[in-house]
Amino acid sequence: MGVVASNFQGHDGGIVSEMVQPSSDQWITKHTEACKVTDAEVKKMWDAFQKLGCGINGELSAATIKSLSVKTGSSSEKSFIDKILMQFPKTENGCLSFQTYCNAIKWFSDSNIETRVRGAFRVLNNANAITLNILTEILREIYTDTSEAVISRTAQVFMQEVDVKGQGSISEDDFVRWVKKMPSNVVEQIMTFEPISSGSPTSKNPRTSSADDRPSIPLLQRVAGNAKNRDWLLLVNILGFTEEEIKEVGDHLGNKKHDEHLYELLKIWRNKTDAVVTTETLKDALVSSGMEDVAMLLQS
Repeated sequence: MGVVASNFQGHDGGIVSEMVQPSSDQWITKHTEACKVTDAEVKKMWDAFQKLGCGINGELSAATIKSLSVKTGSSSEKSFIDKILMQFPKTENGCLSFQTYCNAIKWFSDSNIETRVRGAFRVLNNANAITLNILTEILREIYTDTSEAVISRTAQVFMQEVDVKGQGSISEDDFVRWVKKMPSNVVEQIMTFEPISSGSPTSKNPRTSSADDRPSIPLLQRVAGNAKNRDWLLLVNILGFTEEEIKEVGDHLGNKKHDEHLYELLKIWRNKTDAVVTTETLKDALVSSGMEDVAMLLQS
């Protein structure tokens, strides 16, 4: 993402912090001119930047940047935020200026999906091709609470899905080609980035499941039938089942077919009260387990 991130520091119109201070009435106006965005957009970004913990000089200190990923709580968010923040151009003291932040937000807003996807790939391994070993290590960093067996299987399935040429590594073009096969609404949701306008910088709206959100029983039957010859073990792992729970359900069913085993697990998942159980959650899990075609069955 280095080439992409080089656009974030654009100093068209000069370095604003050298001309005015955050306390000045011109702070918003000067950033509007320098970053070529509207006053309303700059005000929203400034609100978000302040919530991230910027100092009175309008910069995020190196110490604050380092602490941001810790505040997220989620290991997957922490790992990815670490990688993203490493790409941002910094001052000599390792600080992040508000002007650079504005330019980054503008880049995300102006770039098309493919450009954002390419930027995301370059973050993962410094723009280098990703081998199975590297992919496994990336997954370990992101999913620290997941068993080694699940991580290994996930990495192998992902390599099989994306490395269609069997070259033993995933290139940027391979990655983009694979993402383009995913449902467009899922990609848009993943690749949309907006500044935080209210609340804590790391707060998230709690998601709850209602009867209307939960996938119907007939829909679960269709999913099970279409996924029976795929790596559905990875799917149910993503939905939160442990290997012991999967085996327990299988033992109870006896010698019934795989689609019945999967169907029973999906019904158990549907009745959970301690997890987010929605059609969208199931769709995301199908996509993550390499079953984009089955996920299409859930399109409304």
